[in-house]
Amino acid sequence: MKTCTHFIDAEIVDGFWKPILDANRVAGLRTIYEQMETTGRIDALRILWKPDGEAPKPHRFWDSDIAKWIEAAAYAVGQKYDAELDQQIQHLIHLLEEQQQPDGYLNSYYLAVVEPEKRFTNVQWSHELYCAGHLMEAAIAYFKATGNRSLLQIACRYADLIDSIFGPELYKRKGYCGHEEIELALIKLYETTGNDRYLKLSSYFIEQRGRKPYYFEEEAAARGTSATAIQKLEYFQAHEPVREQNDVVGHAVRAMYLYCAMADLARVQGDESLRDACEKLWNILVSQYLYVTGGIGSSSKNEGFTRPYDLPNNEAFCETCASVGLVFFASRMLRLSCDSRYADVLERALYNSVAASMSLDGQHFFYANPLETKEYYNPDGVSEQQYYTRSSWFDCACCPSNLSRLYTSLGSYIYTAEEDGIAAHLFIDSSVHFAYGGAQLALRQETRYPWDGKVVFTLRADRPVEFTLRIRVPDWCSEYEISEKETCVREKGYLLIQRVWQDSDTVSFVMKMPIKRVYADPLVLEDVGCVTLQRGPVVYCVESADYDVPLSTVVLSSHAVLREKQEVAGLPADVVAVIGTAFTACTKHPDALYSSDKPSYMPVPFTAIPYYVWGNRSDGVMRVFLPETDKYQP
Repeated sequence: MKTCTHFIDAEIVDGFWKPILDANRVAGLRTIYEQMETTGRIDALRILWKPDGEAPKPHRFWDSDIAKWIEAAAYAVGQKYDAELDQQIQHLIHLLEEQQQPDGYLNSYYLAVVEPEKRFTNVQWSHELYCAGHLMEAAIAYFKATGNRSLLQIACRYADLIDSIFGPELYKRKGYCGHEEIELALIKLYETTGNDRYLKLSSYFIEQRGRKPYYFEEEAAARGTSATAIQKLEYFQAHEPVREQNDVVGHAVRAMYLYCAMADLARVQGDESLRDACEKLWNILVSQYLYVTGGIGSSSKNEGFTRPYDLPNNEAFCETCASVGLVFFASRMLRLSCDSRYADVLERALYNSVAASMSLDGQHFFYANPLETKEYYNPDGVSEQQYYTRSSWFDCACCPSNLSRLYTSLGSYIYTAEEDGIAAHLFIDSSVHFAYGGAQLALRQETRYPWDGKVVFTLRADRPVEFTLRIRVPDWCSEYEISEKETCVREKGYLLIQRVWQDSDTVSFVMKMPIKRVYADPLVLEDVGCVTLQRGPVVYCVESADYDVPLSTVVLSSHAVLREKQEVAGLPADVVAVIGTAFTACTKHPDALYSSDKPSYMPVPFTAIPYYVWGNRSDGVMRVFLPETDKYQP
């Protein structure tokens, strides 16, 4: 295995992403913090709950919401100092420091609600290790952003305690977390501190998972319950050792965090067989379980996967955290190999399912991200129309802070430093500084992507230096032009330009960006005979705000002439919509529910908007896939 690559932070000034990132920073972070105060999550750190008191009872995973917020805020503070955010972070660190036990234990739920002797007796469901992992990630982010070690010391003390309890030694428990997270966090902690205890513990958690005798069953028996009474072991990816798992199963977020940890461990240890296991799971995931929007997890029952090609639209769960987890997994696979397959999926998720998860004002969020919504009625029978909308908060509020930490760290997903130079994975207007061959370099990327396919790279260098610049050719791009076409070669989906670079050298890369029709594999039953639209990386949908007829009746002709349009009322000015003419299906017998006569078709103005902006103008119905007919337009 070659020397590992690493991501480099870039400063984003992008016309597409900057408004989203600013909304997250200005409104999102503050909205989440206020909600954590209002719902009692922050007070829970004061261990105030009493059975007969007024304080809300803490939940098992409340601590993780706080930790993810700290991580998100830490990235923000590191990019542009904000005294208010930093004070809020330090306030939370103070509360955590006050409640950490002498042995290092720290969990508001167990400290307030459960007897001390019940700590780590239900790791299948307790989320103790999950919350600890998020605490570690938050501590690392704050340390790297500010140099302040206070939270890092808290996290290391907790990690040391966990290491003293779990492991292969005879006197230690043979358990692992019911909700994977700590595995990847421990590897980060190892890379930050150099303490190989954390790497060994992560390796143990990963390798022990799914081995017989099943720990969850032993643990449940000790409590007098059944490990499989609620969920099968597949739900936790704990049914087989990770290297032997041959399908993507269970809870989607859990799966993504496990695969992230496996990829990280393969990278750090140079483990080719574990890398092969990651590649196997990746291929299954993207070929059988991935929505066109980059969402994953089709079922709300297990918040995860069911069977291959089971990708319903209206019932699609596509949890925001799962899309975020997919971005994490894709970025890990990119570190293992600079292959555009991984960046293509990363981009698809970012510009569609991830970007849709937060409202344009940064104050409302989707938990699930379906590909079709319908009108429904209040469960009490009152005939009032209701629609699927974003919410300012959730009882299970894992998604807002998870999305926020991805947004505040987005600059670290654009480039990786490679052995022979630098690779550009995403097309985002930004600047990045890096060193290579003794030279200090800055790479400026200018683009209006995803609305325009032109990208210009400009290099600033303090002296001439030879290196390779890799530029990804996206999977949606079939035609492009590059100014270095005489000197570049294509490898694993990237254009490689290897030469001696001078200060102010530029490379122009132009991708043609036509409107494309996209069809699902016929094994995806719901999408047979249907089509969706994509332009560049952006997937489109239709929304009832643009129609006077029910969306269920709208049919698109395979011969329809489609064109681009900007300045759609109620949407950001740079958003590119797709317009044309479609049909609406009409019954010839309005008084009959069924008829032997085919419906007639009447022309109707057609407008499709980017999926990521749906639900921002008004409440209504949305569809990504539409029925397609061969009927010619009138």
